[in-house]
Amino acid sequence: MRTITGQYSVRIFFFVCLVVGGYNFLGQSLSFGYVQGYFGVTAQDATWLLRGFQSGTIITSIAGIVFIKWLGNRNLFFSSVLMLIIATAFSFRATEFNILLISRIAAGLCNGFMIAVSTQMFLSTYEGKQKMLGALYTTAANIGGLCLGILVTGLFTDDFGWQFNYLISLPVLLFIFFFSFFLVPAKKTNEEIEDDWISLIPFSILIVSLFFLVLFRQQYQGGQKILICSIIVVLSVCFLLIRGFLHKKPLFDTRLLQYPGFVIALIISYLAGAFFIFNISLLAKLMGGILQMPMHDVLHFFNFLCLVIFTSLIITLILLARKFNPFWLMIAGLLAVSFMGFSLSRLNP
Repeated sequence: MRTITGQYSVRIFFFVCLVVGGYNFLGQSLSFGYVQGYFGVTAQDATWLLRGFQSGTIITSIAGIVFIKWLGNRNLFFSSVLMLIIATAFSFRATEFNILLISRIAAGLCNGFMIAVSTQMFLSTYEGKQKMLGALYTTAANIGGLCLGILVTGLFTDDFGWQFNYLISLPVLLFIFFFSFFLVPAKKTNEEIEDDWISLIPFSILIVSLFFLVLFRQQYQGGQKILICSIIVVLSVCFLLIRGFLHKKPLFDTRLLQYPGFVIALIISYLAGAFFIFNISLLAKLMGGILQMPMHDVLHFFNFLCLVIFTSLIITLILLARKFNPFWLMIAGLLAVSFMGFSLSRLNP
């Protein structure tokens, strides 16, 4: 079967794959509140639909860098998309919560592999200084997918049920699987693949431990389990740091930490992401808990928020493409975030 090698066709295809990966990462699992009532499970159990999928995606999106070298682009992409379709179909037809949870975790693992291959293949179509622009587009695709996921959840879940979030993604996944026969090459070029597979073990342990701390910190507060989990997190981070300095081709190159510019950018990115997640959680609790707003009104609010985020993303991409100074864009964004935090701190419920 002949593979299409047109640069723009390949870019569009893998950009769509990244958007779908971002949509799956957040959108489908946001309906865990509806799942809780449908199956009669606790809120903590229902939350694992979100955390289980996300942890699987995070782990395999990094592990995919190594698996590409072992299995090749085409084999890994075909198998991950096929298994993602099967897991999504099981999620749609699930009649028991345990089946739904297992299928979501499996889907998360496959989703991460799809994102890993799509990212590598999308970036391989850019060379030299253009790679920075390609990395920016991948970020835009991921954020756009997250916004699309929240938007779809808010528009359809209340009227069509939580199953619709899985049903609507099946045609898109089938489309991706069909065209992958023509657009995914047998092997990737222009991109060196890291082979530090040992780091995948502490990284996976780190992600699972962090989710455990987040989910069970109140239930086991001050207990031995939280202490052990915290120690595991510290040991995993230390291992990755040391491995990054000693290995020739580390999965996480911690030698970059010697550059102040990289450290500052890393800290700002982390704080911006953490602040965004914190505010989303805070607003959800404020409107759904304290203000007792109906769920569909809360989701409509987040729909508007997603449209604002997506619009600002498009404007930022246009300004960067026109060689606008990114330093001032970052300053403007930090000022806006600071103003939002100050305004939220003055709210009186």
